[in-house]
Amino acid sequence: MSTTDRIQTRNVNIQEKEEFVCRSVACNATASIILSQMNHSATPCEDFYEFACGGVHQVWKESAEESNAEMLSMQLSDVNDLSPKYLKDFKNFHDSCLEYEDDFNYRERIHGVEQLLETIGKFQLGTETHPSLDLTELVAKLILRQSMPLFDIGIDVDKQSSNLILQLTLPQKSTLRAGLENWSGLLLHKERCLKIQNSQTNGLYLNITGIYDSYQKCQDDFAYYLNSVENVLLELEVFANLQSNQAQLVKEIKDIRFTIEYDVLDSLSLLPRTETFRHFIQKKYDVRKISDLQIQYPVLQWKKLFETLTGHEVETNTLVQVYVGKYFNDMLTSLAKASPLKLNNALLAIHAHDLFINTVLSKEKSNRNLFCFDLSKKLLPDVWAYLVKSVTINEQKYQNVRVTNLFTKLKHNFCNSFQNEAWMDESTKISLISKCRNLSLILFSSVEEATLTKRYQTLNLTGNYQINLIHLLLHYRQTIYSIEGTTISPATVFSYFLDPLSNEPLVVYASNAIAVPVGLMHKASADLPNYVSMARIGFEIARQITRHFDPVGIKYKIHLSPSSKQAYLDFVQSYDDVKSLFSSRILQHKNISFHLTESTSANEMIVDNAAFKLAYDSVESYKSETNDKLLLWLSSTYSREEIFFIAVAQEFCKKTTVLDFMLQVFESRYLPPVLRVENIMGNSEEFTKTFDCAIGSGMNQFEEKLIVKFPYLIKADDENNENDDSFAEDK
Repeated sequence: MSTTDRIQTRNVNIQEKEEFVCRSVACNATASIILSQMNHSATPCEDFYEFACGGVHQVWKESAEESNAEMLSMQLSDVNDLSPKYLKDFKNFHDSCLEYEDDFNYRERIHGVEQLLETIGKFQLGTETHPSLDLTELVAKLILRQSMPLFDIGIDVDKQSSNLILQLTLPQKSTLRAGLENWSGLLLHKERCLKIQNSQTNGLYLNITGIYDSYQKCQDDFAYYLNSVENVLLELEVFANLQSNQAQLVKEIKDIRFTIEYDVLDSLSLLPRTETFRHFIQKKYDVRKISDLQIQYPVLQWKKLFETLTGHEVETNTLVQVYVGKYFNDMLTSLAKASPLKLNNALLAIHAHDLFINTVLSKEKSNRNLFCFDLSKKLLPDVWAYLVKSVTINEQKYQNVRVTNLFTKLKHNFCNSFQNEAWMDESTKISLISKCRNLSLILFSSVEEATLTKRYQTLNLTGNYQINLIHLLLHYRQTIYSIEGTTISPATVFSYFLDPLSNEPLVVYASNAIAVPVGLMHKASADLPNYVSMARIGFEIARQITRHFDPVGIKYKIHLSPSSKQAYLDFVQSYDDVKSLFSSRILQHKNISFHLTESTSANEMIVDNAAFKLAYDSVESYKSETNDKLLLWLSSTYSREEIFFIAVAQEFCKKTTVLDFMLQVFESRYLPPVLRVENIMGNSEEFTKTFDCAIGSGMNQFEEKLIVKFPYLIKADDENNENDDSFAEDK
């Protein structure tokens, strides 16, 4: 049915129901935004994403960032000589970042790189005798500078103790915000490979599986990256001094290139990419003592490494999470065979390249203000949280009540949904309901002023952005590592795990909790109708509630009987089976085909569907309440239920290129937005009934294959019950 037909046949008459229309500024703005994002000529039953998102795309993230940057500028304008040092440090760094591109002096910046390299170590060149090299010290310094290409150290919440535990992980894979985006030259190498694939996206019929294979092959060819590293080295004085001895210069460069390629990068190229993604999505790791790491990987002094990073003594029986164990075994075994001297030069060369691309080359000149704002809040996240608290303090109590009420309602409805389910026995039901009822919120809080004062008292910043950047990166990462072994707190969460002005909550599995940032509540003002607030805020909270029962969350604080476990395993398998339905798509007028051999997005599909069911049922329970008013313009055409579906879909509206789509299919925990909407709506009986979608239409293609939603599972056959180690429940 077209929009015109709807207007003619809809029995809603705004004029006759004037008292039921919300006419506040927020309601009118919301109605206008919803309408502007829609493609009113699209058919909702054929492509609901195009129907909801095919119009003008509002880029919420960018507008929010601009608003936050404006708020920060106002806060920094009040910082003066009498302000606390941590505020002056924040302003000093932010201002030095803004001014850095005003005066571009290439040789001065290269000299800055040389000074920073000297704080790490020295290139060992020529035939002269060199002092013994401490590989552990070098690796620790590189990790603190986010420049160790082979692995990184992160922090997570321990499953058993709920204290913060160290991770042995891959670069950019830590669960907390432990680093800066696009810092490594190797990440830029991946970006270059992605740009190269643009030439393959010009046709009308595209097989993105083939394009992705080409993208992977490009990543394994490091010639361009090695040439870039070589060019940087030739700019440094230590190599420039060898220009008179071309034979030695060529030999030194050749040795460094060879060591980088065969002793460093070869290990990374052997990582099975999809399997690696799944390890992190499913939180598959081993837990080992530092003493065990020392026995298994003696190439490094592990106790010394962790003590250098944390700044305090670490016992050898301290536990560490180890991800992708086979990779670490192969990589560290290979590292032990490499020449320490050549390895020193190779790692220093990689770090020099990272310094060059981040502190010599110009970055974000056209949008320097947002760049510096983002960099400042990432490197001083605890000070940023303090600034946010000072701005939002008047609304926090009110917003906390709002989110608590919404969370309580959703949790109550979800916990009640377990009561009559036949797939679980009584002991499983008691375990699930107990976990559900004990779910809690982590509400925004910042670090105390006394802690900030102590934390920043020894930090020495100058007017030199290049030096400030590395000093702050060191300070930031060592501060994070120093909290190892402590109990997680709201202030820790909103300093190091979650930006307080983010609009996405965070699940903390080990604490059976959900951290809700202030920014989430800004997505819907209190005077909006309940069905709109539920779509914009409640659905996201519902996602975190149900996430505690996804294939990762089910391992925490739950005991499943063998029959219940089998029912859950069958349920998870059903999501893996349905991936074959996602094999083609029209995108930007191109016919896109692909083949999902291993889906990395099954967990999120489970969460999306369960959360949508929970949010919809909760909207239905709101109908007797007063704040269920109509929206001007929209309600003359669409019912409350239809507006709810549209508003939920618009949470995923995003301009997506073919290459974005490709990476989301093969490397992301989330399906591309269009497929997420298709999964949610196409598996919702409520959606197909509300829009009267015929069987076989684009949004009703699942027919009798509708995926069940948690917790409405199918009881397992007794003969299929088997012992399975997929879930290691907490006892």
